[in-house]
Amino acid sequence: MSSLLTGAALAAIAIAAYSLLRRSLAELQPRPVRAEAPIRRLRRDPVTGEYRPF
Repeated sequence: MSSLLTGAALAAIAIAAYSLLRRSLAELQPRPVRAEAPIRRLRRDPVTGEYRPF
């Protein structure tokens, strides 16, 4: 019974260490830089047929 508890504890430690390692590696990768100007989404006016921003 204690070997089962030991195995479960080791598995929990391994999962926690793996998640912490992935999180730290994800922070090191450069994130995509967003454009400063907001991208305007266009919709088509049903009457005139021209595209206007939302």
